[in-house]
Amino acid sequence: MKHSQNLSLDVAVDQIYEAAFIPGLWDDVLKNLASLVDAEGALLFCASDGASKSIVSEGIVDLVTDFARRGWSERNVRAARLLSSNHAGFLTDNDLFDDEELAKEPMYHQFLRPWGFGFGAATAINVPSGEKVIISLEKKFVAGPVTTPSVRLLDTLRPHLARSAMIAARLSFERVSASLEALDATGLASAVLTSDGKVVANNSMFESYAHLAMTRAREMGDVLRDAGKNFSSVSFPLPRASNRPPAVAHIIPIRGYARDIFSRAAFFLLVTPVDSGKIVDPATIQSLFDLSPAEAKVAHLLAAGHDAATISTMLSVSMSTVRTHIKAILSKSELSRQSDFVAAVVSIRPPGQD
Repeated sequence: MKHSQNLSLDVAVDQIYEAAFIPGLWDDVLKNLASLVDAEGALLFCASDGASKSIVSEGIVDLVTDFARRGWSERNVRAARLLSSNHAGFLTDNDLFDDEELAKEPMYHQFLRPWGFGFGAATAINVPSGEKVIISLEKKFVAGPVTTPSVRLLDTLRPHLARSAMIAARLSFERVSASLEALDATGLASAVLTSDGKVVANNSMFESYAHLAMTRAREMGDVLRDAGKNFSSVSFPLPRASNRPPAVAHIIPIRGYARDIFSRAAFFLLVTPVDSGKIVDPATIQSLFDLSPAEAKVAHLLAAGHDAATISTMLSVSMSTVRTHIKAILSKSELSRQSDFVAAVVSIRPPGQD
């Protein structure tokens, strides 16, 4: 039995360090941690700069989903006590609450016990780069509390978990830096954003666009959230200023962000300057501003300097139809004036093309 437990520990340690390099392996780490102490499952929660992400092993997915749906995440007294304890190890429910508190605490008798849970162990880890990590294991109530030997077992793994979290956070930052260096080579102003639109890192070319681009990005909070969920890009125009030409900003979700628990980088923001010597084709305008094919044709002709009456004649459609398309174009580009839209879309320079 002891040989089997040592083997499980060796496997657990290997998995913990492998997960630092391959984020998808945290599922296996959590499953193994849970099995070591006869828990139903485990949760890894990481919070940084007001944003948070989590990975949940399959045994407690329904429990955690219902916990969040019913608003217990905002009043999680167990997590609050864990964080305030500043204990460099795993703590059980009985370490955090006395028997009287456990009997009275609503989270236990209104939620955990009805679900058949109520015993567990958890630890909080402060990563040097600023992330706060909680690892929580949940046991069925009928299985009894997490035993002292089980806590000791978990505590032997905690230093490895802390080091792996530190490595993972550092590697995540290095990947962001490498991406920015690659974008430098393309000559594009670029930045990396968190899920709520904060800049993690940027190159020097981004500085002249930073204030306006970030103001617009923050104004598009709901759009950013939808883009992150659907892995779809978002574009918006940046009007001309005294120190820079007009441009179009593109916000592109970073694939794999959801699985990389320690990554704060959710989006790339790329700025494509306008080249006044050419006019982009309708297909490019359509993709940049999510226009319909008919709207893109009208937008292309507007950029070429044609007025609504001329466009009506060229496309053999009514003036009313042209005005409807223009209204839709301005709405989707979030610009109030036709002239601003034209200034923003005239001759967008493709990446890498002079």
